[in-house]
Amino acid sequence: MITRIRRLSVAVSTLILTLTPLMLAPTATASTVINEYPITGCPNNCSMNGITSGPDGALWAGVYNGVNSYVDRVTTSGNITSYQVTCCSDSNGAYDFPGRITTGPDGTLWFTLGGGASKGFIGQITTSGNVTKFPMNGNPAPYGIASGPDGNLWFANNQGNSIGSISTSGTFGSNYPVPTGANNPVNIVTGVDGALWFTVGSNNIYRVTTAGVFTGYPISSGAFDITTGPDGALWFTESSGNKIGRISTSGDVTEYPVPTATSNPNGITSGPDGALWFSEKTGNKIGRITTSGAITEYALPTSAANPTSITTGSDGSLWFSDKNGVGQFIPETIPSAPSNLTASSPAQTPVLSWTSVLGADSYNIYRNGINIGSSSSTSFTDSSAPEGNDTYYVTAVNGAGEGSSSNSITVLVDRTAPTITYSVSPIPNSNGWNNSPATVTFNCVDNTGGSGIASCSPPQSESVDGSYTLSGTAIDNAGNSSDATATLNIDQTAPTVSNVTLATDPLAVNQTTALSATIADNTSGVSKAEYYTYVRTQDNAGNWSTPMSVTLDVYNPAGGYAAGHGSVVPNGSTSNTNPSDVLPTETGNNLKANFDFTVKYVNSTDTTPTGTSTFTWGSTCNNPHSDCFVVTTDATVTPAIGSLAWLIDPGDNTATFQGTASVSQGSTNLGTNYPVKVSVTGTTTTSPGHYLLQVYSVGADPATASPLYQASGDLSGGSVVLHG
Repeated sequence: MITRIRRLSVAVSTLILTLTPLMLAPTATASTVINEYPITGCPNNCSMNGITSGPDGALWAGVYNGVNSYVDRVTTSGNITSYQVTCCSDSNGAYDFPGRITTGPDGTLWFTLGGGASKGFIGQITTSGNVTKFPMNGNPAPYGIASGPDGNLWFANNQGNSIGSISTSGTFGSNYPVPTGANNPVNIVTGVDGALWFTVGSNNIYRVTTAGVFTGYPISSGAFDITTGPDGALWFTESSGNKIGRISTSGDVTEYPVPTATSNPNGITSGPDGALWFSEKTGNKIGRITTSGAITEYALPTSAANPTSITTGSDGSLWFSDKNGVGQFIPETIPSAPSNLTASSPAQTPVLSWTSVLGADSYNIYRNGINIGSSSSTSFTDSSAPEGNDTYYVTAVNGAGEGSSSNSITVLVDRTAPTITYSVSPIPNSNGWNNSPATVTFNCVDNTGGSGIASCSPPQSESVDGSYTLSGTAIDNAGNSSDATATLNIDQTAPTVSNVTLATDPLAVNQTTALSATIADNTSGVSKAEYYTYVRTQDNAGNWSTPMSVTLDVYNPAGGYAAGHGSVVPNGSTSNTNPSDVLPTETGNNLKANFDFTVKYVNSTDTTPTGTSTFTWGSTCNNPHSDCFVVTTDATVTPAIGSLAWLIDPGDNTATFQGTASVSQGSTNLGTNYPVKVSVTGTTTTSPGHYLLQVYSVGADPATASPLYQASGDLSGGSVVLHG
């Protein structure tokens, strides 16, 4: 039977109180924040009962202060506005007090009133505070209320032992008596299956359709509050059994003990984090249970606050009612994904950095899909990263769990140094020297799979004699480096030869002598010297010196004889005249150069020849020699005039003898021991013969010195006879 009750407006008796919030100091526990907003001016036994999140984003709750009942609006910043909905007690001293409150499909708030006065009420309050109450017949005590799947409000009539409905226009509809054993229904909610689910005083959970079909499911202890969970199941509190229960829409029940003993779990709601949140009235805590049954408890800062109802606010916080007022519980939520994950690549050791995430306690670092560590800061150095391409991402972690992954990056890890070699052009000789400008060229190569060459030292050239140490460096893109050092030796200057001498000169046939010379090189050093009829030397760079010649006079005492007399015309026009002839200046007419010599080895064992040699130059060289230049050697007299050192008559119609002589000019004796060398060509039927006299300064070596005096020419009279 549908009973229509007249609409009773109590707007004239509505008392509106707006209270500035008195917020107790917020308490943070395990990264959560708890704010408490007490009801001011409330006498003893004041309590706030049901609480819900309204369509205006505020929290709405029923309040009973021991005399009157109110519906309070609480903003998420804690401002409280109270709307009085009942006044005074009945004749028995009983009062109507608010039960539970919910948002209706019409955008208003609907609540229950009952328990004391002669009638129970279903109340409606708009978000602007207009209150309308719809009285119920009999002596009911409605408690739980919920928006039903059919657009009506459904409520649990605790003392009337029925489940009823009321339309948003205030018309009471269905009223289904509960089955035996389902006495005293308490709280009610709409399930995802389109049915109503409610708790009762006995150890059961009941389901009822909008058509009034009841189904009961046994549980281990009496249940109080009930809500729809994020997993589609119904979750409920077992106050006496100290448990949180779960029942699927097919009736499967699971129960989870609350860790705190005798905590008296009361209200329950779905949280913003995919878990269920509940109040512990006696335990004075707020609890969280995941859909897999993991429970975390958070103690309230105010002792004996006795939290009851709980709901999720529009701000994402959990809001609860207690005997002092309303509390805000800001839970720790799973942090969001870190952003801007970066790292230099390539790198020897990856150094990751990212943007911090609000609410994160730490960060997990993943390499190639494997968790390799954590960091409490926004950076991480992966000192054990394997070489090659490594992929990284990061997640943020706190007490609520691990968030999703950041952007992914790939770092090329390269700890292998590149190789560097060099070449020298032109290629040095076997001694390591170049005798021309040279260039060192460096060649840099990175390992396979490495980061590649970033820089390689350029070629270096040297063109000045000396030894150089040239260094090159190879650096790859990861910063690894290798060095190479090249030694470059350049010597473009030839060595020198000087002081070429013979230990014995002249030398008899079949005798030996030592040829010596001074050889030097200022840069690479002497490598070798070659001795022929000249001496040359080579340095380590391959440079050859200019050959320095030496004359070795070899005589044969067994076949040495030379004689001749006659005249020549020095600096004359006759054939084979040496234009370098130099003689003292003589005066007079008919200047003549006459010579006469006989030189021979007496025995084959002689080492020096004997004989005479005379050369005169002038116009009157008969006694007295007033105008005559005379060169005289006579080894046949005692004491000898000058000396004869050697005679060489090789048998080829030439002969040379050398010794010393006395030199005079006119009546002036210029001195003795002037080195003298005479070279002649024998007279033949086709050639008159040739005569060359060379006089050297005293002490000079005829092998190397230039003559002081010289006379030469083909014979203009006389002859030269040679016996080799």
